[in-house]
Amino acid sequence: MNEYTVSCRVTNALLSYLDQQDRFAISPLLSDMAYSEEYLRDTTNWIEPHAVAILFHRLEKRLGDPRLPEKIGMSAPLLSCWGSLDGVLRLIANPQLLFEQGAEFSRYFFRKSEVSVLECREGMAILRFTPNTLMPHEKLFLVGVFAGLPQYWAEGTADYSSLDEECYRFAWQEELSLFDLEEGLFHTPLIRRTLLQLDAQNQRLAEKHSTLWKHYQALQSMRVPFDQLEEKLRGLQRDEKCEKRSGKIEECLAVISELKELAAVHLSGIFSGREESGQVSFEEWTKEKPIDKQQC
Repeated sequence: MNEYTVSCRVTNALLSYLDQQDRFAISPLLSDMAYSEEYLRDTTNWIEPHAVAILFHRLEKRLGDPRLPEKIGMSAPLLSCWGSLDGVLRLIANPQLLFEQGAEFSRYFFRKSEVSVLECREGMAILRFTPNTLMPHEKLFLVGVFAGLPQYWAEGTADYSSLDEECYRFAWQEELSLFDLEEGLFHTPLIRRTLLQLDAQNQRLAEKHSTLWKHYQALQSMRVPFDQLEEKLRGLQRDEKCEKRSGKIEECLAVISELKELAAVHLSGIFSGREESGQVSFEEWTKEKPIDKQQC
C-alpha cells in the first residue's frame, strides 16, 4: 500500500525553482508520472516518497548538479512556494525558534523524518538527521531548507557545515526586523524584498482569478435550459401517445437531474463566499438569464 508521506511543499519548491530556469522545460520531467503538475503544485497535497525520488533523480541527471536538493531547499523562502506556511514563518521572525522545533518543522515536508536538536542557541544550532528516516535527497533538501530560513527576515542564508554523515552545524546572523530600534530606521532591503514577494503573490492571485473567471464564462456558455427541457419531458410523460416510451423518458429526467446537480456544484464552487461581490446562486442565475426555447 502506498504511503503518502511527502508534502507537495517539496514538489512545489522543485517546480518553482525550475520556473526560474529559462532553459528547462517542466513537461519532460513529469512524463509518465502519476500526478499532474497542478497536483504537485498544491501544497496541501501529499505523495509517495518514490515519486519525489524520481523527480529529483531526473532533475539531477538533466542538470548534472548533485547539490540540487540543497539549492532548491535553500531557495524556497525566496520563491514563496510553501503556501500558508510562508506567511506563518514570516510572522515568527526568529530562526532560533524554528531550529529549536527542528523535529516538528521537518515533518511539514516529510512525515517520517527524524531530526534531533543537539544544540541550539542564539545564532547557532546543530541538528542530527537520522539516516534511516530520510532518503539522501530528502536529507539534503532539509539541510537546504534550514540553511535558507534566515532569508525570511535577514540578508543571506545561514552558514552550514557537515560535522559527520548525520550532523550539521548552522550559524546565522541575528534576525532583522522591519524597524531597527537602535538606528531608528526602517530596514530598506528587507522591506524591498517583502514588497517584491507580495507583488509576486498578487500576480499569482491575478492569474488564478483570471482562470476562475474563464471557468465561470465557460459554464455560462454551456448553460442548458434544464427546467424547460424537464417540463417538456414531463409533458410527454403525461401524453398517452408516449406511454410506451415512459422508461426512456424517466432515464432522461434522471440524467437532467444529475446534470443540474453537477452544474450547481460547479457554480457554488465559484460563487462560494462571494455574495458581497454581486455574484448570484445557480438558481438566481438561471432565472435571471432564461435560454431561448429553440435550444430545447
